[in-house]
Formats: sequence, C-alpha cells, structure tokens
Amino acid sequence: MVCLANRVFLVNINKMQKNRKQKILVIGSTGKVGYEIVQKALNEGYSVRCLIRTKNIPVKASISRSNKIEFIYGDLTRPETLTRCVSGITAIIDASTVRFEENVEFIDWYSKIALLEAAKLAGVEHFIFFSKTHAKKYSMMPMMKFKSQFEEVLQNSGVNYTIFQIPNVFQKFIPEFLRCTVDEQVINIYKKFRHISSMDARDIATFSIKSLQIKEAQNQTFILGQPQNCNLIDIIQKCASWHEKERQAISRQWEIEGLTLIGQFLTWIRLFQNATQLLAYLDIVYESWEQSDINFANLESIFSIKSDQLININKYFTEYLSDDFMIEILEDYMRF
Repeated sequence: MVCLANRVFLVNINKMQKNRKQKILVIGSTGKVGYEIVQKALNEGYSVRCLIRTKNIPVKASISRSNKIEFIYGDLTRPETLTRCVSGITAIIDASTVRFEENVEFIDWYSKIALLEAAKLAGVEHFIFFSKTHAKKYSMMPMMKFKSQFEEVLQNSGVNYTIFQIPNVFQKFIPEFLRCTVDEQVINIYKKFRHISSMDARDIATFSIKSLQIKEAQNQTFILGQPQNCNLIDIIQKCASWHEKERQAISRQWEIEGLTLIGQFLTWIRLFQNATQLLAYLDIVYESWEQSDINFANLESIFSIKSDQLININKYFTEYLSDDFMIEILEDYMRF
C-alpha cells in the first residue's frame, strides 16, 4: 500500500511538473466560470495568465496571492492589445461573455477573429471556446449567430480546438433567485415546469482543464450538462427553503406560446427589434432540456468523469451556498 501511495504521489508530481511548462491565457477570468477555471488550472500546476480590462476589476485574494498567475491588460474591444497577451501562451481558454452595453458583433465576432489570428501567429497549441447548444437554431439573436459562426471559423482555422456548448450556470442564475427571495420580490420565470439545462461552474472548469491533457478531446465539440432533472419552480422553492422562508416564493409564469406569437409580430416592427431578441434569449435560457442532447457515455469515455460525479442542484445548495463567499454576497445586497 505504501509503495502504491508513493507511485501515485510521483505520478501527480510528474503531472504537475509537466503542466507547469504550459501557460494558459484565461479570458473572462473575473466571471463565474472563468474564476473556477483559473482555480482549477492553478490546482493542476499550470501557470496562468489572466486578461483583465482594467486594474480596477476586483480579483479574489485566493487567486491574486498565487505566484503562478500573471495579470495582463488586454481588451477585446481593442484588438491591438491582444498580441502581447498571447505571447508565450500554449493554450487559450475563452470564457468571456459580452456585456449588455457592448456591441455584440464587435465582441463576439470581430474581436474573436482578431484573438484567433493573434493565437495562430503566436503558435498557440490549443484554443478552448465556450458556445451554446442550438446556436444555429437561434441565429436570429446576434450573440447566438456569432457564436455559431465562430465555431465554424475555429474548426477550420488549423489550430487545435475544443468547443464546449455549455448550459445555464448555477452560479449565475441561482444567486439572482436568492436575492429575490431575500427581498421578497416576484420572480418572473418562463414556463416554470419545463426542465432546463444547467451545470455547476466547477464542473465546466474540470472539463476545460482536462481537455488540455487529453488528446481525444482535441478538435471536438461537446455538449455539457448535469443529468439531474430540474425545473425553475423547484429551484425557486429551494432558494426559499435555504432562507428558511415559511411561505413559498412568488412566481409568475409566462407561456412560451404567447411569447412566440408576440416575437413573430414584433419582428415586423423595427422599433421593437431589441425586444424580439430579448424574447429569443428567454427562449434559449428556458428551452426544454433534452437529455438526448448530451452524450454522457462519450463524456465519460473521453474525460473519465461519470455523470453521477457531477455537482447537482442539491449538492450545490448544501456545499456551495454554505461558503462565506455566497453569504457575503447576500449580506452586501441587504445593505442597499
């Protein structure tokens, strides 16, 4: 047993040394998924470079104290800043998301093309990109159209790639529900009893970092998700229970059929073009989850991650929400 333990220890040391020779550029490192990717990469022994837009962006202390991390100024809205960011990088993990006030076409199309070209010139070996399931189906929405188009460009770029089509992230939408239950606000949800595709950011990070280590994951597209059925009303009730609410959280159901008809009508009115895109976005977020979209057998075969190892809703509530980090967010919210 001792010999076996020593052998495992030596394997892990060798793995860490090998990973240390690789340097990853993480874009979107201040976001929910990006933060978990940075943490996972550091734990695996990688050197990490984080692209940040400004020195004023808060960075968690657990990341900023690491001596294996480098912060570098770069801005997707300024492609000329990207060349220096990719110099000496072996892999790029793009976890960036466009902000509502930004130009979607510039951020999700022109900037991504500029980033890919800079990566090719710098000899980057692997490019990991996050997209959405059924992006082509919802091409009426610019964000989805550009994600779908960039998938094709990346696949034909000659750079080794891995594309992950990711679902709704627990850490993004559940805290919003929690804030509403704290403030006793009405939660407007969309087709509340439909199953939705969702996943923990930590699991997305695990798949991302593993794809750097597995040759079979190169030049492949994977749909991610966790196998537990969940619907919005169940999640809202869990939020209410977590806050020890005696009464159920209030919710208002919007019917998909009615929204679809409104969306079709508004497409003819130029003034409400943005509203149409908002309706399309709601349709994407709360689209019925088809488990058949996710090939769990393939994911397990390539990544050696079984579906029952993924963090489900219950585990998220019992583990993640007990962290001081989440409680601090809620306390800050209550002060205002």
